[in-house]
Amino acid sequence: MTTYPYTYLAAFMNPGFQQTVVNQALRQAAKGGGPAKQRLEKAVRAAGISAPGFRPGKMPLQQMAKPLVTPVNRSSQVSPFSANEDIAAPVFALWLEAQAELRAGVVEFLTGKGMPFSETLADEGFASTMPVSEMDALAKELGAPDDSEQYDNTALMLVLLTGRAPVYEEEETAAEEEADTTPEG
Repeated sequence: MTTYPYTYLAAFMNPGFQQTVVNQALRQAAKGGGPAKQRLEKAVRAAGISAPGFRPGKMPLQQMAKPLVTPVNRSSQVSPFSANEDIAAPVFALWLEAQAELRAGVVEFLTGKGMPFSETLADEGFASTMPVSEMDALAKELGAPDDSEQYDNTALMLVLLTGRAPVYEEEETAAEEEADTTPEG
């Protein structure tokens, strides 16, 4: 079975929504943040992320949003948020804390549907997948209009609470076929 890390989810998101999620997570960290804030600060220092006017490892979290989602070089789509699991996991944990109202609504929805969920993030990432079509249908059932920030937030909350990484149907089929041909040992 393939385990999908939180960096997979970060890379799956469009860049504008990545920025929104990071901004909301850092605002939550500024309010307190607890262990997730501490993990993020430690990961940022270890990664040596900096910005003009700040030494690496000495940048306050409030100044981190742009450096976390900026590609590491001009020809890359990879940013520290989408490449570093030690950064992505606490960002998503802080984002969950920041979205208490949405989380409560999605928990109620999932409970009503009898779908399994967890209100805390698994340390190891996602152990299973959710086809994008299923994620879309669930988000729409929750009342989120297509191509809106509400849709993005709802879909992300569904993914994080169910612990299922979003995949396009072609990717899901390829993973299943690979699992069928892998010898058991």
